[in-house]
Amino acid sequence: STNDWSHADTSSLAADQSEIDAFHAAEKTRKTVQEYAGKTAEFTIEQVSCTINGEPLVYFTADLYVTSTRCIQTAFAQSTYGRNIRDYVDKMARDNNALLAISGDSYGESSRTCVIRNGTLYNSDPGTSDVCVLYLDGTMKTYSASQFDAEQAMQDGAWQTWTFGPALLDSGEILDSFHSTEYLNKVNPRCAIGYIAPGHYLFVLVDGRQDGYSAGVTMAQLAALMQEEGCQTAHNLDGGKSAVMYYDGDWSNHPIGMGRAISDCIYLAAEEE
Repeated sequence: STNDWSHADTSSLAADQSEIDAFHAAEKTRKTVQEYAGKTAEFTIEQVSCTINGEPLVYFTADLYVTSTRCIQTAFAQSTYGRNIRDYVDKMARDNNALLAISGDSYGESSRTCVIRNGTLYNSDPGTSDVCVLYLDGTMKTYSASQFDAEQAMQDGAWQTWTFGPALLDSGEILDSFHSTEYLNKVNPRCAIGYIAPGHYLFVLVDGRQDGYSAGVTMAQLAALMQEEGCQTAHNLDGGKSAVMYYDGDWSNHPIGMGRAISDCIYLAAEEE
């Protein structure tokens, strides 16, 4: 069974320039909500607010520096790889002693998702989804399904892969079109990961579907957001009810309900004492 939000077969949807322009034109108000500095990682979480076409928008950016790619870890729900195994991000974060966590790509909703996690290859078939690869040298790259070779990625030092998608940027420029579905392209809560430079990444959480607080963004606006934050590469992860950011025992954002049980999360590993 597939949900609207799972890894459906994708089509190519043109980036809407008017949506991008509206995002870039909106005046942003930023405030720092959390800060962390340790030996292997430091980050600042900011809450950004604006109004786009009369609708309020609130999103959270975790600007993240790490001394090693290995600080960026992934966890499976119930510590188990497989289909239809789910848990809440806050539970996965606590189970893995995470400093900071965001929702992952919900790989477990489909048998056709390339899964490389913490350096281990579990599944090499990306289906039709774009693939985002975080390499041990600190670089992050995105590939269309047809361009991607899991064995080659492993040889090149792949540490993590995420599917869901789509890829949003190429060398800091918004893609002309997105491998996505009409449903996913609409205004939604979002979760995304971005790459600025080796060792410098961005976790982004966009709240949405909450009247009077935050509407959410389209895929083109998410790409504009990641571009505005200085990302060279960026990739959309599972959004909607799944979209959460968790830090120090609490939500950084305001998820719909309490979020949704999903198959995986991305997290920053706590430092060794």
